[in-house]
Formats: sequence, C-alpha cells, structure tokens
Amino acid sequence: ATTSVHVSQPGVEKMAMASDYFYAPPKTLTSDIFSRTNRAVYNESNPIPVDMEMPSGIYYKVQVGAFRNDIPQNLYDEFAPITGERLSNGITRYTAGFFMNFENADAAKREIRAIGYSDAFVVAYKDGKRIPLYEAMAKTEGENMMAAVEKEYIYGDKGEAPKSTVKAAPKPAAPATTKAPAKPSNKTTGANNNGSIIYTASLSNNAGDYYAGYPDAAKATKVEATQGLFFTVQVGVYSRPVPAKSLHYINPLNSELTETKKIRYTSGMYTSLQEAVDKRTEARAIGITDAFVTAYYNGQRISLSEADRLLKEKGNGILIAKGIN
Repeated sequence: ATTSVHVSQPGVEKMAMASDYFYAPPKTLTSDIFSRTNRAVYNESNPIPVDMEMPSGIYYKVQVGAFRNDIPQNLYDEFAPITGERLSNGITRYTAGFFMNFENADAAKREIRAIGYSDAFVVAYKDGKRIPLYEAMAKTEGENMMAAVEKEYIYGDKGEAPKSTVKAAPKPAAPATTKAPAKPSNKTTGANNNGSIIYTASLSNNAGDYYAGYPDAAKATKVEATQGLFFTVQVGVYSRPVPAKSLHYINPLNSELTETKKIRYTSGMYTSLQEAVDKRTEARAIGITDAFVTAYYNGQRISLSEADRLLKEKGNGILIAKGIN
C-alpha cells in the first residue's frame, strides 16, 4: 500500500508545476497531506520552510533528518511537504507530511525508507509541539493504540532516531558431530537455488576480492578499505558483481559487500552533501531513477544525519583525504 496522495483541503495553499507541490499547513488538519514528487519541490529560491506556523490539534509526521549544518534545499526531492524545526541545541529537524493517524504515517515512513532514507521514523505533534507517540496515540488510535505502539519505538526528544532495544533470538546450538572441527576460514561462498556457486567472497578487513570469477565486472573502489567520511550516491544492489552496462556506465564507481552477501554500488566520494546531490541528479538523468544519497565513515555506511553529527563533533579533518568525483 502507498500513501503517495495529494489531498486538497480548505486552508492549504498549493503552488503546482507538473507534479511538484508546495504546501502551507492549514490551521487545523482535516485530512492527510503527503505526495510523492518527480522533481524537487524546494530549492535555494524556494527553501524548505523552517519554524513556520503549524496546525493545531494532534497529528503525525515522519522525521527524515536532523542536521546541525545547512543542507541542500533539494536534498529531499522525492516527496512533499517538508518542514524544518530549529532546536535550542543547534539542530534543525526535518519532517515530511501531515497525517491524521499513526497507521498512515507509518505507511509513509516505510515508503520513505524504501527510497533510501533508512533512518526515517514517525513523530507526533500537538498544537505544533513535539509530544511522545504514546500520548498522541492515546487520543487518535483508541483500541488500536497498543498495536501501534508495538510498531514504533518511543523516542527521546533529542532530534535523532531511536535505537532499537529488541534483542536477537539466541542461535540454536550446533548439532553434535563426530567430525573434526573445520579450520577457521575467512571465505564465504554463496550459492543459487540449484546449489551451484555464484560467488566467493573474502571477509577480511578489506572485504577481499569479491570480484574473483567476474572478469567483466565494472571496475570499482571497495569502500570497506576507505578511511574517513564521504558522501556518495547509491546506484544499485545486486546478487553478484555486474558489468558497467548494468549501471548505465556511471563513474566513478564504489562497491561494498553487504552483510547479506550482495554487492552495493555507489558512485563518487564527495566531501560535501551538495556534490552528492548533484551526482544523484546526474544518475537519475541517465536512467538510474532510484538513485539516492548516502554516506560512509571508515568503510561503514551511515545515515546523512549521523554524517552531519560526526562533522560537527570531529570537524572537517575526518573527511576522506581526496574526494573522487
């Protein structure tokens, strides 16, 4: 199911060009307001509104980022409306949409995460002020309140996504065997449904040569071996290395062997978020329509909000030594 809808509502000011929408919030919310867009609604001449007057009553939004530094105004170009809220600690929180109930906000959150904003989460407001989810749900969810609470963690009001407290189930004990224990190995082999080998990947510190056996694979820099922080654009995830044609010949390319033994491809290593946003525009123009901006720090993928926090706390000295563009 999707919540990609545009709702006309009295009191909502709309300026439209093609499929792009800009909204001014109504005084009171009477229906959901959220749309997918095919181009950026906001730009430098029409910036994301910050600290604007918000509706009265209880409603939900989806937090998509929290930044201390300025962001490109076209960073969130896949959906609208977006609003910003400055906090006393210097963070600006960015949220998407206005929703009458938790279920619809949660559906929008899942859709936004699927686009690439993996740290998006639902938040609640009353008369323009952030309140705990459970407090809002007690008013809007009724009998479904507890079921809704179980789907979303109650956050601390720090402008950041909550951490999961769910523990993984214990692994079952290995079955008894009379065979001698195998020698430790840093190799992992994937196989398809008929049991034939599809790749062999090393799990050493630099992820090894997971391109072995794929001479026609596109040339890429392994991000696992990089040090420092950089922004980049995800352009595809595949079950095995693929030729440059599959990636529309975009360059430069980076690759990462994921925990699920897939190959994640990104393009460019940039020291500014704006450069990565520009690269995303280029990627979409050549046919990679689901390209999105992400970040890496010392070989590990992180959220854009986390990258912003690291830059604020540690300074620009943590940026990758030389951006690749």
